[in-house]
Amino acid sequence: RLVALEADLRAEAKRLLKVVSQALEPLAADLLVFHDTVGQLDVLLAKAQLSRQLRANPVVLAEADGTMDLRQARHPVLMLQHDKTVDAEAVVVPNDIVMLPPQRAMIITGPNTGGKTVTLKLVGLCSVMMQLGLHLPVQEGSRMSRFQPVLCDMGDSQDLVQNLSTFSGHIRRLGSFCQRPDLQGALVLIDEICAGTDPGQGALLAQSLLHYFTQRGASVLVTTHLGHLKLVAYQLEHYVNASVEFDTQSLQPTYRLSLGVSGTSHALDIAERLGLDPSIIAYARQLEPTAASTPMQLVSELEEKQVAVGRQLRESERLASEMQQKEQTVQSELDKLEKKKKKALELFKKSLQDKLQSVEMELNDLKKQLRDPSSHADPAGLSAMGRRLAQARQTFSETMADEQAQLYPHKTFTLDELAVGDEVESRDLQITGCITELNPKKGQLTIQAGMITSTIGIEDVVNHRKADERKWRARQFSRQSRSSGS
Repeated sequence: RLVALEADLRAEAKRLLKVVSQALEPLAADLLVFHDTVGQLDVLLAKAQLSRQLRANPVVLAEADGTMDLRQARHPVLMLQHDKTVDAEAVVVPNDIVMLPPQRAMIITGPNTGGKTVTLKLVGLCSVMMQLGLHLPVQEGSRMSRFQPVLCDMGDSQDLVQNLSTFSGHIRRLGSFCQRPDLQGALVLIDEICAGTDPGQGALLAQSLLHYFTQRGASVLVTTHLGHLKLVAYQLEHYVNASVEFDTQSLQPTYRLSLGVSGTSHALDIAERLGLDPSIIAYARQLEPTAASTPMQLVSELEEKQVAVGRQLRESERLASEMQQKEQTVQSELDKLEKKKKKALELFKKSLQDKLQSVEMELNDLKKQLRDPSSHADPAGLSAMGRRLAQARQTFSETMADEQAQLYPHKTFTLDELAVGDEVESRDLQITGCITELNPKKGQLTIQAGMITSTIGIEDVVNHRKADERKWRARQFSRQSRSSGS
């Protein structure tokens, strides 16, 4: 019985699917378009979400000349790794990776664990991401050519089954790169080029490989500890040196890339930091050549100076950033004060209009009563109207004084504090001018603002700035001379 029911269920499901399919058959073409459109929207939303997580920006597509101008680039995987826990931009160290024509090869040197391989992977990821239409975790305005293909040799290539050592596996892979017919416009990334063999011959082979790739239009980034390659980059214009910094004081890598300078490997410092027996480190330092004039020693000293300069530059940038933030805070407060001032002015105008309207109504009422002949014969009525008129006048004066005092709170000045030539601001007239005359008996002063001369009371002064009277006299004399000359 159960088997029969299951068979009936399958048959009914098949029948329903057939009915639905027949009903949707006229819409098949539209459904396919809808499916493709939804898929494209899903991809775009995923790209936008990734861009937001990476704090990414669009990159300008440069000419097909090997341009690589990535400013403040951060590794996307590290950005995603720290996205949920901390401020990724503060933790992941940004670097400028710049290689502009005619430069075609970048030789990255420096200590182990300093970030050389991470830099190679960053460049490779950025190149692929840009071709996929993704934004990159770089500063706005960065530029990059479209590199195709992207060839990478990273990691240990040894294979026991195929009887390949580290070096032979490495060379076999590089050999496959050399045989490709599409090296023009390619990006070749090689980690520890020609390592695992005699350093002298390895350096010569590495230089020859770089020459081969660049002559065929490829752009190459390699990491190395070979001293010969560091010196070659100083001699050829289409090569550029770069190094990952190492802080010799803390014995820690800074993960910052310095362009235009090679770096030393700091093998002894790294071994010391990783806990190797101190006696071994000490004996190794005794065996190290002491000649201060060797090229590698000069490079090491140059790197230390580069680290110090970089540290000072970053401190200057930090202080400049703090200053900019403070300026923005001050500007924000000024904007708030300006808004409050405008709002207070609007409230003042409205309050003043209301009270003036009340006084005006009172005066109109008094005028009506004065026009009434019957009120003239009543002395008591006239006296009452006089009191009401005086009260209205006093109310108006007090209203103006109170409202202006609230709108323009200011220090009260005396004539003794002022002098001819000083600059003052009139609260009532809303003008600023120079004092031309003081009248202590009346408590007044005369000010001149351009071609306008006005007499105001001392209580009307809201701002005061001392001026050199002799300069003011000179201006007056010059003005009078021009007037008489004309």
